[in-house]
Amino acid sequence: RTAARQSPVSSPRAALGLQLRGVSSAGAEVVSVEPDSAADRAGLAAGDVITSIGDLPSPTPPQVRAAFAAAPAGQPVLVGVTRGLTHLVTTLSR
Repeated sequence: RTAARQSPVSSPRAALGLQLRGVSSAGAEVVSVEPDSAADRAGLAAGDVITSIGDLPSPTPPQVRAAFAAAPAGQPVLVGVTRGLTHLVTTLSR
């Protein structure tokens, strides 16, 4: 008997290339960013707080992942970010 070979599963976290944690009502804090990922290409960095994604203000980590996963491939998703005292807007694309 041979074991069935499993194909890798693509998760929104892997596709995004970042780890998040919830930050009170402000949004989702970026804990780490993987090189050459969608998050890296968008310019996100550890310590950033995602304050909006699409039309959703103050998203939780699961909401960030869901919004990215729901976007059609090639369609950018607007992301509001606070870095220190600066507010930035960038886009995430798959």
